[in-house]
Amino acid sequence: MKKWNYLIVIIWMVISISSQNVYSEGDGTNPVNKKYFNLDENDLAMQGYDGVEYLDNQQAVKGKEDYVAIHNGVRYYFVNEQNRKTFEGSPEKYVPAYGGWCAFGLGMQDNNGFSADKYAVDPQTFKVTGGRVHLFYNVGNYNALDYWEKDSIAIQKRAKEFWADEISGENLQKKLARGFHPNAPAEMTKIAFLVGEFECHGKFQRPDGSYSTSRSFWRGQYHFNGRAFMDDWWNPQTGNIGTTWRTYDKKNKRWACIWLQAGTDKIPSWPNDYFYGNFNEQGDFVLLTEHTDTQGQDYKSRVAFTDITEKGFTWKMDTSYDGGETWTENVRLIKATRIR
Repeated sequence: MKKWNYLIVIIWMVISISSQNVYSEGDGTNPVNKKYFNLDENDLAMQGYDGVEYLDNQQAVKGKEDYVAIHNGVRYYFVNEQNRKTFEGSPEKYVPAYGGWCAFGLGMQDNNGFSADKYAVDPQTFKVTGGRVHLFYNVGNYNALDYWEKDSIAIQKRAKEFWADEISGENLQKKLARGFHPNAPAEMTKIAFLVGEFECHGKFQRPDGSYSTSRSFWRGQYHFNGRAFMDDWWNPQTGNIGTTWRTYDKKNKRWACIWLQAGTDKIPSWPNDYFYGNFNEQGDFVLLTEHTDTQGQDYKSRVAFTDITEKGFTWKMDTSYDGGETWTENVRLIKATRIR
């Protein structure tokens, strides 16, 4: 029951997180597509505040529309022509760190009161350090800069590590198939191999040790702005149909998945259809769970996606009745080939 409640919380968080116009450059020095900047609807950065005033004069001053520069598709306002020229002479120097998102919120965990994510800022709350302007969230009685000042070295380390993880998915995101949104965690890019539709040929071990074979189909797509993934599997021969929901749990640094089979009176369809795991060093997606068989014996299941390419993948299930000491491999085996 606790596991089920945990999954409900994860799915609810996925659904309820509002979409944002998300992140930008790695540390502000290597710009990427403008859709990753903290911008308004007109692609304006820093809510129109002058980046030169921040860095050179240590003050927050709103620029004027009359003095505008466009860098990598992003608009910047300045208080005068001189500041605009200064920016154009060395634009990367004046672009805010972390794309203009709150420098304190990056990588923060749930036990701090927020999830590890990106947060909007008050442009008048800032800090210049390391030759960069850092902006901070400041609403009501919560001034993120005050908390940042208490442990700035550790917080900057955390923010840089978080941002490196976010940007590590950038090259993948350029290739990602339908449905992925840049405000999703970078880890969600790894599941992109399941986007699309696949024809599958599989074999399943019977109780007597022999195998049955079948032809089935697999289809996957992103949901909730890329923060969750849903893939369906169906067998037209047997009528078996099921859905798996997948999301990345940033707090526990692991994938959480749940299998739901259509046509049953239970959700989930099996008592322990919760799978948790990660991608290993070989690039395989490995998930573990526990079951009880029809004879009342407890056993572990290990599900793995292997041989992952743009053309398809192999899915396999292994079982263990001795707590994972030994495994019976390929109890179920599916070869999936992309058809669209």
